[in-house]
Amino acid sequence: MNTYTPVFLTVIGLILFEVISSIDNAVINSEVLASLPPPNRRWFVRWGLLMAVVGMRGILPWLIVWLATPYNGILGPLSGSLYQDEANMILIHASSRLLLLSGGTALFLIFLYWLLVERASQNRHSALRQGVFYPAGAALVAMGWYFAPTDNVQRAIIIGAIIFLILLTAKSLAAIPRQHMSKAAGRRAKMVYLEVLDSIFSIEAVLGAFAFTFSVPLILIGNGIGAIIVRTVTAARGSEIRHIAFLKRGAMYALGFIGLIMVCDGLGAELPGWLSFLTTVVAMGIAFMQANTE
Repeated sequence: MNTYTPVFLTVIGLILFEVISSIDNAVINSEVLASLPPPNRRWFVRWGLLMAVVGMRGILPWLIVWLATPYNGILGPLSGSLYQDEANMILIHASSRLLLLSGGTALFLIFLYWLLVERASQNRHSALRQGVFYPAGAALVAMGWYFAPTDNVQRAIIIGAIIFLILLTAKSLAAIPRQHMSKAAGRRAKMVYLEVLDSIFSIEAVLGAFAFTFSVPLILIGNGIGAIIVRTVTAARGSEIRHIAFLKRGAMYALGFIGLIMVCDGLGAELPGWLSFLTTVVAMGIAFMQANTE
């Protein structure tokens, strides 16, 4: 991947990817926020963003890049600067291919789960399609592990599968108290629930951000702006989000495309940096056209 992609294109891609990948979270948040008074909604948009932006979109990417490239020092992830120092970014990228493989594997499995399980729940053959996912997913992971050229690649694929299982379990557990939170829980409990939920759901966007750049400042700016947009719209017009069905579909297509790009890039393919932006736009276009033809 050419890491010297124009900064504005990288930031726009990160914003778009953050927004569409947060749709699931926004729908759940809107249900809980509907039961809260205006002061709590304003807190959610203003002060709650401190954890959402600085914590999940700033500290988490920095921690991931630092763990992937510890030789570069604790401040290494920040040295790419807002303008993406080309030499440093290429070095970080080359050293972080296993991170790309792990993240890409996890994102593609999330897409496959949506395609064969979540989306199938509305299909008359849902039981059959749901039963296909687990052997299909296991077969893909096994094939990737078997044909992996090195032990490190094998480990990266397994780590990606584990990340997927952890995210799937966390999302399932987080959705359980939703009805209780939207009706009977206290205000503080609801606010804590919303922040924890945001942290869980934002991991997908953080992993996908590495398909655009390894510059932590740019991830903070792009994903941070996207998070602000989602929170503001959710608090103000959350009830309307659930009716834009194509956004969820577009988000899943984007995750699938981005996952494949990260896997290919992790295996050494020299993919252009703008490809992640283009595939995100294409995913939204496909979902929008499908929504208009149904």
